[in-house]
Formats: sequence, C-alpha cells, structure tokens
Amino acid sequence: MKTLTLILFGLLSFFSTHKFLSAAEPDKDQFCFLGSEMAHYAINGGCSALFNSADMESEKFKAEIKIWEDLAQKGDPNAQFNMGKIRYLGVDLKDADSAAAAQWYTRAAIQGYSHAQNNLGSLYRDGDGVAQDFKTAIKWYSVAAQNGNAGAQTNLGVMFQSGAGVPQNYQAAFDWYLRAAEQGYGQAQFNLGLMYDNGEGVSQDYTMAVKWYGLAAEQGIAESQLNLGVMYHTGEGVPRDYKIAIKWHILAAEQGI
Repeated sequence: MKTLTLILFGLLSFFSTHKFLSAAEPDKDQFCFLGSEMAHYAINGGCSALFNSADMESEKFKAEIKIWEDLAQKGDPNAQFNMGKIRYLGVDLKDADSAAAAQWYTRAAIQGYSHAQNNLGSLYRDGDGVAQDFKTAIKWYSVAAQNGNAGAQTNLGVMFQSGAGVPQNYQAAFDWYLRAAEQGYGQAQFNLGLMYDNGEGVSQDYTMAVKWYGLAAEQGIAESQLNLGVMYHTGEGVPRDYKIAIKWHILAAEQGI
C-alpha cells in the first residue's frame, strides 16, 4: 500500500485505497420507463419525467404508483422494474420490502430486462430479500453482462476478483472491468486502474493506472480521486505534482474519503 507524508499545515499521511468497487446500481434510485408506450403516456414523456428517490413523497409520484403497478401486473417489464425499486425503497421511503422487490425484479429479469437482472443479482449476492446465493447472483450478473449492462459487468468482475461463487480469476475480472470501463462506467474505470496499479490480471503499469483513475476521478468517484492524488504525490505513472495531488485529495475528502 502506498503511503506518503507531506508537510501541509502539520504532518499529514496519505494512503491509497485498494478496495474494489461494486456497481453503484443507480437504477435503484431513479425511475424512468424506457420502452413502453403506455408507460411513456402514463408519466408524460418517459425519461423527460424522471423521478428520483427524493420524489417518492410527492403526490405526483404516489399517483403514478397505481398506474405502474397495473402495467406491471399486465406484464410490462419496465413497470415491473420500477415496482421492484419502489418495493426496495418502500413507498414514501417507508415499509421497504426487499422480498417483494426481488419478486418484481425476477418477473422483469426473465423477460430480458438487464437492469432488473443486475439488481436481482445484487439481492442474491447480499442475501437481501432472498437467501444469499452467489451462484444465482453470478447467473443474473452474467446474463445482464452479456446484454451489455455495464453495472452487471462491473459486479461480475468483482465476483471473479473476490472468488465469490466462481473460482478467483483476475484475468476474467480484468476483462469484465474493461468492457464496463470502455462504456464510461466510473466504478469499473477505478477497478481497472487498481488492477493496473497492483499488477493483478495484467502487467503492472502505473501509466495505465493513472489513465483509468483519472477517468473515474473526473466522474466523481472518490476512491479514484484519492488514488490519483497518491499517484501525483509519488510520481508513479505521472510527473510528481503536489498541487494536483492536493486538489484530488481535497475532492476525495469532501466526499468523506
């Protein structure tokens, strides 16, 4: 683990983080129909009417729930996915029910809805609303990953990285991170940078580590901001520059890292 000491209003020590990130799963926090004309009509323009979890107490959001549930019961996978998120968070952010969420995600997942497949995989990974089952998590992550879902690709990479439900395989982890990172997925970009930094699944290459840390840091991934700052402090993969290092450390610190 890299350690750096710097005099700046006292003696400060900087440490890089070596913990790989699972996907952030933003789809649990945003509600937007993507393909159903009925659902588009119901929320007045589909993605132009995007709901966040903070909107769940609004009267407009409450009025939509009945429409979404009716569509979900009729088999609309977009609505089933949204109902899964609603049940996961709980109506009005109360009475969360992960088991009910898993049921809705399953109904959408078997219809090929990759975001539901990814979220269902995470419930099985964590034992949240279902019995913990790494192999079933791998199953759903794999299906979603093959469908191009960057979050699932990242999560599948973490499973290979840690050897959860599959034999540990750094090369497979690297390959899945790369596929997600090339789609611009920040958590995967950080993980890829860390693999280059550590020389896991790929030859150690600090220049490439800086590249991927930088891309993730620009997206606000705090762990990447921290590690990028350390690279600038140590001069590994990039010319040493304390001012830039401090900038990235401050941005990471502002996010609680």
